[in-house]
Amino acid sequence: MTALEFEFEMSGANFSLSASAKLDAPVTGVFGPSGAGKSTFLNCLAGLARPTSGYIRIGDELVFDSKTNHFTPPHQRGVGFVFQDRRLFPHLNVKSNLRFANRAAASESKLKEVADLFELAPLLDRRPATLSGGEQQRVALARALLSNPRILLLDEPLVGLDHALRAQIIPYLKRLREATGVPLLYVSHDLSEILQQTRQLLLIESGRTTASGDLLSLVQSGKITHGNLDNVLPLKLDHHDTEAGLSLLATKSKTQIAGSLVAAEPGQQLHVGLRPEDIVLALDRVDAISTRNQLPGEVRTLINEGARVLALVDVGVELLVEVSPSAVQELDLKAGRQVVCLFKANALRYLDSLPAAK
Repeated sequence: MTALEFEFEMSGANFSLSASAKLDAPVTGVFGPSGAGKSTFLNCLAGLARPTSGYIRIGDELVFDSKTNHFTPPHQRGVGFVFQDRRLFPHLNVKSNLRFANRAAASESKLKEVADLFELAPLLDRRPATLSGGEQQRVALARALLSNPRILLLDEPLVGLDHALRAQIIPYLKRLREATGVPLLYVSHDLSEILQQTRQLLLIESGRTTASGDLLSLVQSGKITHGNLDNVLPLKLDHHDTEAGLSLLATKSKTQIAGSLVAAEPGQQLHVGLRPEDIVLALDRVDAISTRNQLPGEVRTLINEGARVLALVDVGVELLVEVSPSAVQELDLKAGRQVVCLFKANALRYLDSLPAAK
């Protein structure tokens, strides 16, 4: 696994950036609000912008060092970049766009392999203007992979796509992760979107990297508050109960969760959002109640946020649950405590943005 290490500053007339971290996870989500400096950060890593001071190391290669005035140009860094606007060559068809990325390797077999991976064979003779936004993004992802990168940078890869196209692209992002074996930095201002890809995060705010680490540690340290945090659950559709108006979903550990009807086929992988405040904790199952989901679990840890507390509960998947300090006392909540998580089926939100079933 190629590690990425950097400590640099970028000063401009209207904006400055200060970034420092060491990243070695397969996928790191770069999270921050619009205008925080995420795109500038990626441009510095790729060599499209030159920092004012500091260093950037990709693997064991120093690609920028202000002390020695060393600067490796973009085409020699081994960085694959998928831009927000995709930047396909409009005068070239899809195949020629892919060949441009693969010109150094000059391998038709590799091009065919990647085109098949992203299901581009029917599109190879078409130009970008004739493609949908989702098709253009698949071409951009394939082109980045064909550049034989040591690291991949994805700048808001779902921006500008409608709900249906976002749902189409997400499986291809998974294919990209599995096919490369190189670190991937996934940039977005939408934390739920990032959490569909990874729980390893780098936070950027107001031109500064403020923290990095796994989601739970960042929540515990107060770097991420539950105000912008959803539980994001990877689930598989088991079957539909049309009479009850429910779709039944399963975790990897076979825990079954009921959600509102969704237009998906049994066996399909889905990402589901569930807010911490939409979950209620009890010590035992509750009879004669309309809440469909009652999942037994164990409290792993408590995160005190002052007026509110987040309980991390393992129910086959880990759920963050918002509780009040008084509830912590009344239920005697602590690590190891057996509890039941209750939430309604309609509290689940399908993040793949599939339409509701009729």
